[in-house]
Amino acid sequence: MNYHIIGLNGSGRLTVALMVMALCQLQAQDTRAIEQGASRQSSNTLNLEPRQVETMALNELIGLDDAIELNHPNHSARFSAGGMQFTPCHGPQWQWTLTRVATTAGPVTGVVTGEITPRETANRTIDYPRGGIIERYVPKANTVEQQFVIPESLGLAADLVIAGEVSCAGEFSATRQGWTWRDA
Repeated sequence: MNYHIIGLNGSGRLTVALMVMALCQLQAQDTRAIEQGASRQSSNTLNLEPRQVETMALNELIGLDDAIELNHPNHSARFSAGGMQFTPCHGPQWQWTLTRVATTAGPVTGVVTGEITPRETANRTIDYPRGGIIERYVPKANTVEQQFVIPESLGLAADLVIAGEVSCAGEFSATRQGWTWRDA
């Protein structure tokens, strides 16, 4: 298979080795992942945005029996039925667990907040299917983005409230640039 990669927009951080790793990973991808955000010029050429190549090269997803691990040069994450554990190279390890999905008027039916086994999707996201809501994690070039996807109307008459618990041994402190989270 031949690939056409659009220029790197001045981002000299990508090396040939990273691009080769991304292309090797791409060959193993389901075609649905390719269709989202990438287009084909012909049957043998794939156009990828530079950010897509960088993201694929930097994020390795590993499916385990009881979890999905994400490895990145600057952090790692473990997605299990108990929640998401994030470990940066510098800074404290922390864990997120969804604890409540409700409205300002009361509970939402059809949404599960307990333990759910995560699934890796064809689009390289990690999804927790929770009934009417999907708790989704999207690996990016430098971060992991958390999303809550509502595929169909929940028919709510009040504002939706999504709450969770973050546990960490670290502590927040104010800096000139804003806030920082450091090891305790």
